[in-house]
Order: sequence, then structure tokens, then C-alpha cells
Amino acid sequence: MIQRFFHAWERRLVAVTTDRVVRPFEWGLDWVDDADHSLAPGEALRAWASRAVTDSDGFYRTESIDTTDFTLLGDEVSFPSPFKTPHHENNTVRARYFPADQPSNTPKRAVVVLPQWNADPGGHVGLSQLIAKFGISAIRLSLPYHDNRMPPELHRADYIVSANVGRTLQVCRQAVLDTRRTIDWLITQGYEQIGLLGTSLGSCLAMLTAAHDPRISVAALNHISPYFGKLGLHYTKRKWQAEAYVLYNGKKQSKDYFPNGEDNEQYAPEGGMPAWETYNLKASCTILKNATLYAGVENILDTQYRVFASGINAPGRNMYGGLKYTF
Repeated sequence: MIQRFFHAWERRLVAVTTDRVVRPFEWGLDWVDDADHSLAPGEALRAWASRAVTDSDGFYRTESIDTTDFTLLGDEVSFPSPFKTPHHENNTVRARYFPADQPSNTPKRAVVVLPQWNADPGGHVGLSQLIAKFGISAIRLSLPYHDNRMPPELHRADYIVSANVGRTLQVCRQAVLDTRRTIDWLITQGYEQIGLLGTSLGSCLAMLTAAHDPRISVAALNHISPYFGKLGLHYTKRKWQAEAYVLYNGKKQSKDYFPNGEDNEQYAPEGGMPAWETYNLKASCTILKNATLYAGVENILDTQYRVFASGINAPGRNMYGGLKYTF
């Protein structure tokens, strides 16, 4: 009974967001000017990514800018992003600054706060204010394509993580460069000890920043998920559609969990969350202009698994079907 209650509760939470958009897969080479466009898209991106990893210091390097490019109005800091995208709204970095009262005889300390994916404008503001009350200044950064960096066609921050590979790589790169330029600004304000605090996607971006910026003294990385993804084949012929796909999730060992954080280590088996994959099928047939029959089988092998950080086992093998009619 309790299991059914929690499953229904989690499904209701997911259903609250009704503006999710399923976007098509794209290699996104138009976002990668310096790739070898004479190669097949997948090979071009693979070669480009290999060069980026080999020279990651160059990939995440920012050029210095004039201090007059930084603007502080009230508690909002803004400045030009080091990486330009096709959306002008996204090319201005915005952050909220919460200075703390600090003794004059000690080094000034500050932390850059990077929220999670799709955080709303108020996300982590209360945390930043609390940090400031403890004597450490905080600056809460709006990630690319979040808050007022979002172009009119978006309701969610789909352009920082999406099925467009090149765009995802470049916009996450932009987030790291924005963070490094935020650190530049903190140094102009006299800060000597600077840390990073990231949650979920923000923690991944904070990790990349800390790995490439020696000015970072400490980093708190909360809720880094293991590898996950979806791999499938889609077939379409006239009125028929079918898809076979695999969902997979990598292992996360106990030693890699963030203590007392959102990783929810208390829900993991001894040693950490094991890896898992499920095999799934679905098909549909358009029988009338506005009517479609559909059916599917999920978790065909009846694998027992748990989504990372969840305290509830996921459903076993299950079948569904129905008729969809569009008015």
C-alpha cells in the first residue's frame, strides 16, 4: 500500500511540469565552428572533443576583460559572457551578490553558488543569504539559458542540456567560462579565498571549474549523478512506428557520495548504488486521421533497480496500451 502511494506521489510530481518538450536528436555541428566539417558529424564531434580534452586548459581559458565591463546594480552583478551564443539574452551573465561583514584583519572570503538545472530565479538565494550571515560572501550565478538569460521561445532551460550534442557541450563550456569570469570579478573586489558550491548540474560545472582554475580554494559538490542515458532504434513506415530502447545508469560508489546531501546515501545498498539497464519496446499505429493505437513493454527482463537518489524501487516488467484520439 505504501509503495503504491509513493509511486503515485512521484508521478504526480512529474506531471506538474506540463511544458516539457521532446526535441529531436541533433549533432549540433553548427555550434562547433572549429570542428572538421569535412568528416561525418559523429566523427567530427569525436575528433573535436578529443582535442578539447587533450588541451582542456585552453578549452576553458578566458581572456581578461576591462573592469568597467562589470556592472553592480543593487545586488545584481552583470557582465558579458566570454562565449557568444546565437541568443543575445544568454550572452549577458547575471548573478546576485550577497556581501558579508568580514573582519578587516582576515582574508576576504567568498563562494560562488551554482544551482541545479532548471532552478528558478529564487533557487539557492536563501542559501546564499545564509552563507553571508556566517561571514562568507556569496554570489549566486544564473546558469546559461536560465532565468532572464532565457530566450522567449523557451519555458525550460533546454538549451544547456538537450539532445543537441554540440550545443550541450558548448553551453556547458560557457557556464564554466562564466564562473571563471565571476571569480575575476570577486578578485577585483578584494577577495583572496574563493570557493565553489554546486548542486546537481551546478556541481558538475563547479567540478570542471575547480579543475581548471587554481584560484579556487575549496569546492562543495552536491548531488553528482552517475552516468546515465538512453540508446535506441526508431522505425517508421507509413502508419506504423516502433522503437526499441535501452535505459542505463552507471554505478556510484559510497565513497563518491556527498555526505548528508541530496545523493540520499541512506537509500543506497551497501557499497553504493549499483549500475542497471532496462530493455523496452513500444509501437503505435495510426488507424484514423486523429486516432492512434499504441502499446509497449517496459523493463522486459524484470530488472530490480532504483533510480539514483530515490528511496523507492522502480517498477518491474509492465505492459501498457491504449487509444489516443486528438480533437
